[in-house]
Amino acid sequence: VQVSANISVPGFATRTGKRILIQPAFFQRNVGALFPSNTREHHIYFNYGYTEDDEVTIELPEGWTLDKPQTPMSYNIDKIGQYAVDLKKTVNGRKLIYQRRFVWGKEGAVILDKANYSAIKNVFDKIHEQDNHLITLVPEGQGASNGSN
Repeated sequence: VQVSANISVPGFATRTGKRILIQPAFFQRNVGALFPSNTREHHIYFNYGYTEDDEVTIELPEGWTLDKPQTPMSYNIDKIGQYAVDLKKTVNGRKLIYQRRFVWGKEGAVILDKANYSAIKNVFDKIHEQDNHLITLVPEGQGASNGSN
């Protein structure tokens, strides 16, 4: 299912002095870690394998530009899944395009032994960290990078 919408979210970005901070992983904003506990008593069971494909286009505010944007890290997760992120800006530099793909449960890997919990938690913690990646905007003409990643 593909859904497309134009959304305006006042206050989505955070302003700090002469900078604006944006979390481009729009659909993961304010989502907590999937495995917050350091220990596990039972096996890990996912109902099914799944894929999340997100593409978010962020229109930059007038008078602001990207400040050396860096793309969040991508990961291949053994034979179980993949987390891939791409960050681009349009030719005119006025829009930021964030693409995220998360695949989990490849090859039917939906039941995982609790002995592997530490490694699984580590993977999901890294993904959570990358989903919380921030992009910085600065006023135009204040040393921002005009190149793309």
